[in-house]
Amino acid sequence: MLSYKKVIVFPLLIASLLLAASMMWIFFEMSQIIKLTTQKDYVDEQRYSIVVLSNALSNAENGQRGYLLTNNATFLESYDNEKVIIQNNFEKISKLNKQFPELVLHFSIVKDLISRKFNLMNKGIQVQLRTGSYASHLSLVKDDSKLLTTQIKLELSEVSKILYETRQRYEQKIKSKIKATLYGGVVLVLLICGIFTHSYKRTLLLFEKVSEGELELTSLNYLATHDALTGLNNRRGFEDYFMSTYVKTARRLNRCAVFYMDLDGFKVVNDTYGHKLGDKLLVKVAQLFSQAIREHDFIARLGGDEFVLVVDRYENRQELIQLADRLIAIIDQPLLSQYKHDRVGVSIGIATYPEDAEDVFSLITLADQAMYQAKEAGKNRWSFVME
Repeated sequence: MLSYKKVIVFPLLIASLLLAASMMWIFFEMSQIIKLTTQKDYVDEQRYSIVVLSNALSNAENGQRGYLLTNNATFLESYDNEKVIIQNNFEKISKLNKQFPELVLHFSIVKDLISRKFNLMNKGIQVQLRTGSYASHLSLVKDDSKLLTTQIKLELSEVSKILYETRQRYEQKIKSKIKATLYGGVVLVLLICGIFTHSYKRTLLLFEKVSEGELELTSLNYLATHDALTGLNNRRGFEDYFMSTYVKTARRLNRCAVFYMDLDGFKVVNDTYGHKLGDKLLVKVAQLFSQAIREHDFIARLGGDEFVLVVDRYENRQELIQLADRLIAIIDQPLLSQYKHDRVGVSIGIATYPEDAEDVFSLITLADQAMYQAKEAGKNRWSFVME
């Protein structure tokens, strides 16, 4: 009886305890990984909110400036819409700040600065409404407005820095937890292989399900960041890529450029032949754009007939001009042979880092403005940011 216990029962009991301890260790580490991943996702949401906030502020400034210069009420609609976006974004930020109390003061400062900024812009709009034309004395608040913009950008830059460092810490912790989980998994596999064959098979099945979940997550992430029609990256995919490219470019002291592209004449084709042909045309244009760029460049469809191209690393301005000419030339032809009036053009606005702007938010806005300069100059051409 004693021998039986020594040979079978005691080893089985010890193995069972080790097995239970190993499994508990793995589950604990996996729960920590999930927790850390969730916290890292909160960081990414905050970083994305900063991009949205900055873009909305720039668009609001453009709307106010456009109204002051043209007295066109359409610009006021854009201005009011961006104010709503900023307000909603601050509500989202307020909820996320529960995870990052150290950022509460920074965002409080940003909110106050933006409020003061809008007070100045509202003052300019009220003067315009009263006078009915551009009031020259509005330039008196121009310096104050620029100062506020600079302060807002500096504060957002500090927040971005804090969030980036926080994200790096979470990634390091996740890597450490993954290693610990792998060590526990090795012990678990050895115990299962030696004693519990059936349990070993069940564990393999569990890891297969985890792998399937990762593949499904990858598929969902692809759908979230890519345009269903053209297969190009969408606006979210572009923002994710451009933020990472901007960080790498700044770290390596490289140059990059943004091509903001809008098709000329697409609405006519769409209205004449219908949305079905318009979709085919967009797919064809996306294919031609993709064929014309280098492998390490990045192109996305922002929506409608708007595309954006990130030229990662270039030697000189002439290289950008040649690329722009190639993009214009490849589109300037009948794209769908069975239709007679399907020709479109493309207007391209070009902004460069660090010559035109030293932050990622301004670069996109400047490229968009340069694109409108190209349209005003006659369409189907390129334009750099006006110096």
